[in-house]
Amino acid sequence: MEEGLSLSPCAPIGLTEHGQPAAVLILGGFTACEAIRNAPIPLWCRKNCRQPDAGHPAPDIGPAALVAVRLHAYGVITRGRRLPGPRTVDDVREIESTGVFMTNQDLTLIAVLLDRSGSMQSIKSDTEGGLAAYFEQQRAVPKTIQVTLAQFDTEYECLYANRPLAEVPPLELRPRGMTALYDAVGRLITDVGAELATRPEHERPGTVIVVVLTDGHENSSKEWTHASVKSLITQQQDVYNWNFLFLGANMDAVAIGTEMGFDPKQSITYAAAPAGVRGVFGAAAAYSARAQAAAPGAPRQAFTDAEREQANPGS
Repeated sequence: MEEGLSLSPCAPIGLTEHGQPAAVLILGGFTACEAIRNAPIPLWCRKNCRQPDAGHPAPDIGPAALVAVRLHAYGVITRGRRLPGPRTVDDVREIESTGVFMTNQDLTLIAVLLDRSGSMQSIKSDTEGGLAAYFEQQRAVPKTIQVTLAQFDTEYECLYANRPLAEVPPLELRPRGMTALYDAVGRLITDVGAELATRPEHERPGTVIVVVLTDGHENSSKEWTHASVKSLITQQQDVYNWNFLFLGANMDAVAIGTEMGFDPKQSITYAAAPAGVRGVFGAAAAYSARAQAAAPGAPRQAFTDAEREQANPGS
């Protein structure tokens, strides 16, 4: 450990059953190296600012418990511009002194992005009913849930942001236009990330779930590319622990989702028919409930075989 490093032991949060760190302290992701260059933390963390994995294990930096708590961060990068995130040495000191997560583990943000391109007309009413059923099932989850809903075709439109689940209105989908999927996904993630970065740490959700539903392939984006969207999704999943669900019809959603950066375990193909739409929203609801019940730092959830079958009957 570096000379002068004086971290006090914290509670064993984020440790595996063998007492090893399940995650290490991450200080602001991409902004960390500048923001805390002079902070009294291990040198390897200042240089790498990443979470260790099987291919990049954490080096021996002394007592494991000292760096066992992962500090959640929600800042994102877009077009080379850093969005603000309050990652300071004071945040580190609070974690050291309390040994607890500073985000609100009883708060969930669900951000839904719906395709409203012209091809959605055939399943318009099914999608409206499916989303209503999804929200209804989330009301049974013992958490405070905020909802952001956006829709897209050639254009992107946020219908509401951070609305309490109890105040979410019925959806009225009006299909039109083409499918600017990359632009919509990039816009939703950066907007949500920027808003969360302005909140005090204790007002940030312990769970973030992003649901993307489309019935077709990208065909009209102008601002975001496949590579830039993949990089952003990967960052939010792997660094900030967001949950992304990719629900796709008229495609192999697991293959397409994986190419875009979505975890294949969280990508699901659905049939563009009443039973398929009903099934995929049921699968998303069940997944979302499991994700919110999981302990902090638990492995990412996955769609079950039964859920995939109900979303795409006869596949």
